[in-house]
Amino acid sequence: MQPNGNPQATDLVKVSLEYFQTDLQRWRKELEFTCQELDRVNHRIEDMVALFSDTDFLTDLKHYQNPFTRKHELANTLLHKVELDKKETARLAEDPYTLDEHFNMQKHRTLGNEILLFSRLYTDLWHAFNKFLLIKVFLKYVNQKQ
Repeated sequence: MQPNGNPQATDLVKVSLEYFQTDLQRWRKELEFTCQELDRVNHRIEDMVALFSDTDFLTDLKHYQNPFTRKHELANTLLHKVELDKKETARLAEDPYTLDEHFNMQKHRTLGNEILLFSRLYTDLWHAFNKFLLIKVFLKYVNQKQ
């Protein structure tokens, strides 16, 4: 029984912790997937640099390579924050009576917003990069036909 005499309060705390732990687990999986995807994109860009000799194309390609590298660094930073929060939440789960005093809801919400913003910006970059590639390939194809 909890110090205030309410046996159900502990159950609510456990449900809340499970909710936050689920958030952290989902965010970790999303960020790990994004890191793997960014590794593939960087390898793809390196392969294209080796294949193409068109300096305009290579300049444009470099324009995308740097932001992808930066996104990879940012994804790793966010992943580290998620892991720290996961450890802190696990520690708080050991003593649910002090959860209200120590759990930082604003920090959790801020981390979620950072990951959401990162995801949106990464998606925008990914779409712009693919659009760039499609246009370049299409123009190369059209020029070969003429």
